Amino acid sequence: EAAKYRTSPGCTLRGAINVPKVGGSLSVTISSRAWRLAASMFQQEIMASQFDPMKRGQKPMHSLPNCTHHIHSITFGEPFPPSTDPLSETTHTIDNESGVALHNIAIRLVPTMYKRPWGRAKATYQSSVVSHIVQPQTLAQQRSTSLPGVSLSYDFTPLAVHHHERRENIFIFLGSLVSIVGGVFVTVGLVSGFVLGGVSAAVS
Repeated sequence: EAAKYRTSPGCTLRGAINVPKVGGSLSVTISSRAWRLAASMFQQEIMASQFDPMKRGQKPMHSLPNCTHHIHSITFGEPFPPSTDPLSETTHTIDNESGVALHNIAIRLVPTMYKRPWGRAKATYQSSVVSHIVQPQTLAQQRSTSLPGVSLSYDFTPLAVHHHERRENIFIFLGSLVSIVGGVFVTVGLVSGFVLGGVSAAVS
């Protein structure tokens, strides 16, 4: 089943968008005309299924593009190395009979000031993601204005995080190193003394 979607025709979207620091959304959907035709058939199916349950879940006669999609990467701001991108390299397969559904993705962005040792501070964002699938029958029954496809919404939290990485002072490192080396010499001396004492006692 997965191989069928990999070999089907598709398209790749790539780019960057400058947005203000307020919540917003981005959608990639099928055309409104195609969905209007399909939605009317879904509504007829829902009405027919009320009288004949065997007709429930039948594929609409109108051909629709499959909404299966793969997200390579969606990032906001500079990369934040201590964290991973929850949307990176994720595949969402729409495996119902019609091949369409609405994939809602909600992203919560946390403004983060990130500073590494001996580097300048960078303003970036950490993110948490919640997503769910809305089936086409639900969209048609509720007469929703949303179209099948991918709908990504994002919002900013009122709180910010300051992440500073620090390294210990070089003198602390040297002191620890000297302590370790001294401990090794003391241990070797004690073991050597114990061995030599045992050998001397055995010889005498």
